Amino acid sequence: MEHKIRWLAALTTVDGPEQDSHTFWFNRAVYLMKQGNATEAIAAFEKVVKLNPEHYQAWNLHGNLLRKAKQYDQAIVSYARALEIKPNYYTALNHQGVALHQLNRFTEAVASFDLAINAKPGCYRAWNNLAGSLVELERYDEALEVYDEALNIKPDFYQAWNNKGNLLRRLQRYEAALLAYQQAIVHEPNLPETWLNRGSVLASLQRYAEAIECYGQAIRLKQDYYLAWLNYGRILVKLDDNENAITCYQTALQLKSKPCEAAYELASLHTQLNNYEIADDYYAQVLAIKPNFQGAAVDRQKLQKFLAKSSSTQPQPHPVT
Repeated sequence: MEHKIRWLAALTTVDGPEQDSHTFWFNRAVYLMKQGNATEAIAAFEKVVKLNPEHYQAWNLHGNLLRKAKQYDQAIVSYARALEIKPNYYTALNHQGVALHQLNRFTEAVASFDLAINAKPGCYRAWNNLAGSLVELERYDEALEVYDEALNIKPDFYQAWNNKGNLLRRLQRYEAALLAYQQAIVHEPNLPETWLNRGSVLASLQRYAEAIECYGQAIRLKQDYYLAWLNYGRILVKLDDNENAITCYQTALQLKSKPCEAAYELASLHTQLNNYEIADDYYAQVLAIKPNFQGAAVDRQKLQKFLAKSSSTQPQPHPVT
């Protein structure tokens, strides 16, 4: 224990003879990374590769930090450097694919994931990521097969179950999607996104009571879940529970800096309820957030024409002179 304390203390300072050791800087970088200090960790990894340019693990981890900072092009440079040193480094190939995917370079991402899988066929994360890029390329049948490969390797891989469910939902294979989401929930019951996704499929099947249960569970797991509140409100509208729907939409309105969808739903609902001035205020809010929202612009124009016509047909008071 005393040795570990001394080691941790050494990692928090750069004084001493260790500062010329790439091993010291690598350990320090990993320590900083685990502490969530990304900026200093990046600098420390750069010190590592300056002292030892062949340190492929440092290049890979440096790339990961840049990728998480959404500096995707720079991350790819780091991964490429790692792969120059160790061409079959499946971890870097997988991470490189993720960065390429984030840049919408899906064909290149597929090639990178394929190389990762060739280097290590049991890399279930690469299989899952490959499927995601195939989906973006609309190669849906292949993507389903690839998700199954990931799940054959790791049957409790709940992210892959959720992603498979998303694809099946896109293909309108709703019952199969429900089964996939259920497997995701079995293996990880505390992921609000899966509950949201399952609720949306149930809503598509008009199984509204079950959808409400799913949205409610998503909200219990993540009380500030904007999309769950929004979708909950939409189901309540279908069930003519307008008062509670308004509460859901207003809650959603408070959870996002630019809640365009929630404001639009409130505008539409208040129009149906003949609360025209309130509806007009919400349409104005929508268009302030998203001026090119054609649907809101058209709806507001119709509403304002209706209000103008209604105003002109109202009985006018007789002037008294």
